[in-house]
Amino acid sequence: MNKRGLRMTVVAMILFGLLIAKSLWFDPVGTLQGEEEIYRQFVVEMAPIKKPSLLDRWGLLTYRATVVIQEEEDGYTEIMYRSAEDKENWITETIQGQYRAKVRGYILYIIPIKDIRIEGGIS
Repeated sequence: MNKRGLRMTVVAMILFGLLIAKSLWFDPVGTLQGEEEIYRQFVVEMAPIKKPSLLDRWGLLTYRATVVIQEEEDGYTEIMYRSAEDKENWITETIQGQYRAKVRGYILYIIPIKDIRIEGGIS
């Protein structure tokens, strides 16, 4: 391999390492408290239902919330999420405020391929 090919390989490996770091540590929303954490659980569960794809059925996509914002403190948002102990049961809850979030879908945990924006709760 010539010098230019070697340099390109090194640059590609560095960029791939940066993509891994971005996908695993910088993209996901940090620790949330209270109702924001409950809303994060809701949007991660609803993302594959809102925009299904063939990759979802094959189990290649994972979803992570990248942004959770409480837009207004007035009103209520009704949400559903799976119980941590029993993944079969859904918990319905009403939280105070109006929320929106952005969820990113990843192939093999590191390659981002789609963004899903979710506003409010279940209708």
